[in-house]
Amino acid sequence: MDNRINAIRKEIRILRSRMLETEAAMRDRVNRDEGCAELAGEILLMRGQMSKLARERISLGDRELILVGCEPRRVSTRGIVIPRLPGKASFTRSGPLRTVVPPSPNRDRSARAR
Repeated sequence: MDNRINAIRKEIRILRSRMLETEAAMRDRVNRDEGCAELAGEILLMRGQMSKLARERISLGDRELILVGCEPRRVSTRGIVIPRLPGKASFTRSGPLRTVVPPSPNRDRSARAR
């Protein structure tokens, strides 16, 4: 079973590098205003193959990350950071959390009676 997992991991690594090369070629064609439908079709086929390999790998009990690129990815310890777009509202809190309480019917009557 370990041999099969290692074989799947190797296939995934090779497939990922082929996908990156194909995506780079597709970007080059897009930048030159050329058609890239056949490259997009190849990428979709590779994604389907990758999905099957990933499912098989997980069914065999392998849940480790497979690193492909030259530099390892950095994982933020602070959580997900969403970049702020210029001119858009920020969703960060600057003060304490306040609870909004809807007005009760009794308070409305007393305000009208005055």
